Amino acid sequence: MNSSSLLDFFLLSFLILFMSCTSSLSREEIGVDVNEKPLIYVKNLISTKGVSPEETNIISSEIEKAVISCGRYEVMSQSQVNELFKAAEQKQLLGCNAEECLRKIMKSTMTDYLLYGSISKDEGEYAISVNLIRQKEGETFVVEKTATKFSRSLSSKYLTSIAQEIIKDLRGDKNDISMITSDDDSDVLIEVNVKSTPPGAKLYINEVLKGETPLIIRMPAFKYQGKLAYTGYILNKFDISIPQKIDYYISLEKVSNQLLKTKKIGDMDFIYIPGGLFVMGSKIKTGKWVIDDVVPEHEVTLDSFWMGKYEVTQKQYEDIMGTNPSHFQGDPKLPVERVSWNNAMAFCKKFSAKHGIEVRLPYEAEWEYACRAGSTTEYYWGDTIDGDYLWWDDNSGYRTHPVGNKLPNAWGLYDIIGNVAEWCMDWYDKDYYKVSPNINPKGPTAGKSRVVRDVLRYNDVGKSCFRSWGRYFDHPNYASYWYGFRLVVSPGE
Repeated sequence: MNSSSLLDFFLLSFLILFMSCTSSLSREEIGVDVNEKPLIYVKNLISTKGVSPEETNIISSEIEKAVISCGRYEVMSQSQVNELFKAAEQKQLLGCNAEECLRKIMKSTMTDYLLYGSISKDEGEYAISVNLIRQKEGETFVVEKTATKFSRSLSSKYLTSIAQEIIKDLRGDKNDISMITSDDDSDVLIEVNVKSTPPGAKLYINEVLKGETPLIIRMPAFKYQGKLAYTGYILNKFDISIPQKIDYYISLEKVSNQLLKTKKIGDMDFIYIPGGLFVMGSKIKTGKWVIDDVVPEHEVTLDSFWMGKYEVTQKQYEDIMGTNPSHFQGDPKLPVERVSWNNAMAFCKKFSAKHGIEVRLPYEAEWEYACRAGSTTEYYWGDTIDGDYLWWDDNSGYRTHPVGNKLPNAWGLYDIIGNVAEWCMDWYDKDYYKVSPNINPKGPTAGKSRVVRDVLRYNDVGKSCFRSWGRYFDHPNYASYWYGFRLVVSPGE
């Protein structure tokens, strides 16, 4: 163990000792009034690349004010928290959003709830992600709500509205829409009735999710940009100019193109995947060949990230690595295959060095979240195989096909089911879901095999192939002509 590791070990030991001592204090002893309202600590946001400490402090303060004004909680002041964490070593916890840090903060402050999050800036747009968590029955750590907001500005004119919108989303109040990006100061609220065919489309106003159709919303009378997103259908964008009460009836067509937030790194396209909460895994556990590595179903909350729109192609791989190992060749847009996990990691390293931005494989939870794209069905388009969305045994001729020729999911990702299977970062453990953390899980710390997603599997009641929840694994040195990969970029990069 080197000197740096020893120092880290002693600092961690000191923090654990400190937490165990302070956890015995009562709420009165740390200066918190005891009443019927639950106690909450609004933790300062953590900023990533492109956001100044001043901007971070300003929006953190506005969010705290919005929590106070909602009247549902007893808010623990920052001065009380600073008093508890006055040593420099202890203050390190306040700059950490890892689950273990959050547990220690809640244990030390004895709060019922904790509000934490991050703020990032990409291409001039701020993304503010906030999570509300609670401590339940001792050590149980429950994610209550997640909210994400976008804005081109953090000027004083919009800060209060943004903070109030975040709190409304966390409380589940979807009917009132505050001004976020408009220059109009109108406070006249107009009723808008939004319906779609088919129903159940997600309605976004100024990039803020407001619910699923049909729904009635109330908005100030000026111009908005809206969009309806529905799994397997065209993302319908429209402007809403509201002079009076109005009904919107919008018919969606099957997906042929997606109008989503994208960016390019080299010759590779990436789609922005907004952070949020979803249910990972499946209830299925049946048959002679039991599928027992996908249970139990469990809630997972993830930060935002960028994911490759397509699987890495043979041309892209050869441009970086100087070779094409694929079994099926003849078109540069074919997905690269016959690559091991180690090959894929070597590609990530070289691609990152070439373009000055860190890319990696997706973690397994990120892959399933992106694949589902808000869906809860067996596949991201429904509960039965549909050859319009994927290449598989019945339509592929038992070979790979150029990327992007089938319909994408609701977030604009192509071939995330079908064509080739995709390596993930995680070590594989069939029982991992039983102990997986609820926030940004990254798999076991060690193992013998790495996770592969989107692999054909069978059981005695039929194929469990390609389902959004399906898991598989293989040795990191193994290269199959059905194994490929796609890339992920964290938003701060």
